[in-house]
Amino acid sequence: MKASPSDEPTAAPKDESSGTGHDPTPSEVLGVVWRWLHEDGSNWLRRYWSIERPKSKWSEIVMVILTVTIAGAALYSGWLFQSQLQEARRATNLSETQWSAQQRPWIGLFGNVDLHIQPRFRVYAENPPNHTEIEIATSFKIKNFGLSPAFNTASEVEVLATENDLKLPQFQMETSCGMADGNGESEGNVIFPSGEITTNFKTTSGNQIELNHIRRIWVMACTSYQDGISKSIHHSKFWIMSFMIPEATTPAVVEKNQKVTIFTMPVTGWHVVKTEAD
Repeated sequence: MKASPSDEPTAAPKDESSGTGHDPTPSEVLGVVWRWLHEDGSNWLRRYWSIERPKSKWSEIVMVILTVTIAGAALYSGWLFQSQLQEARRATNLSETQWSAQQRPWIGLFGNVDLHIQPRFRVYAENPPNHTEIEIATSFKIKNFGLSPAFNTASEVEVLATENDLKLPQFQMETSCGMADGNGESEGNVIFPSGEITTNFKTTSGNQIELNHIRRIWVMACTSYQDGISKSIHHSKFWIMSFMIPEATTPAVVEKNQKVTIFTMPVTGWHVVKTEAD
């Protein structure tokens, strides 16, 4: 026999707690944060650093300063190297020049310059009154003071009558050296070290000056020679000036004809004003 069901309601079943209905504990929060940093956070950091962002202006300024500094240092190093190279070349050239100067020949005047006769003055009837020619006879000795032979050695002399003028006649010296160069190429001598040679000249030269205005006579002598080291042409020059002819001097007639009248005037002495060598 079946029992009848009871009229009392059946009690509802109790829910089992899942553990998620209460506030998280500190340990649970730390665990969540740790998991995020370990997994999602690391991925975010990697993405953050991989993203290209505009550089700071300060970094650009620093880069510009570094670039300029490096470029300046490079330029300074190049300039310093170039200066050292030029100084080395200059020292080398100076050494070569000094060696050449020590070894080359040096021709110079040796002893006195002799004028054998009193200068004679010629005035030609066909020339204007302010044109006077001078004739002199001179000799001088030259010597090689260097350590090597002098080749193609030749000398030449020019004469000039002036008023009381103490200025060195440069044009006549250049003319004298030019003629000496030509003579050396055609009939020059060789002078060995310590060797010497005597040159003799009888020279007539005219210029535009009236006889009564002549107060000084200049002799310009130039010796041209060549060294065997550099094949260069060198010159030894000397200017000779007479003592002043007094204002009250009257020219004396030595010879006279229809074409020319020859005079003399007292020249009491000579001295070498300047010597020059290259």
